[in-house]
Amino acid sequence: TNFLHRPTPKLGNFIEGQKERMRWKHPIIGIHMRLGVDKNREAQRFPTKYYIHEARRIRKLFGSDVATIFVCSDRRKAIDRMIKDYGKEFDILVQPRVDEALPMEYVHTDLALLGECD
Repeated sequence: TNFLHRPTPKLGNFIEGQKERMRWKHPIIGIHMRLGVDKNREAQRFPTKYYIHEARRIRKLFGSDVATIFVCSDRRKAIDRMIKDYGKEFDILVQPRVDEALPMEYVHTDLALLGECD
């Protein structure tokens, strides 16, 4: 991902700023919840509990210090639900909104940050 997705200096600064605002830390699990409407129905929707089940398996495999999740999705309500239901068990990070940021900056930042996850 890092080779194929090389951000411009402006986007790179935005990514680093987002990491600071989220208090980015390792180890971190990256989750992209695919919940959008697909014309071809290529992606199946899964409840948030399935993603958390996998995060628990990763934590069990690699140790209890794996307690941070970066989550992105096209459905903010799903992220909010995950935070509400599992925020005491995991430190769940999500990109904060920034004044004057363009929508595509968030999309490219999601890709870059998912690539930086462990």
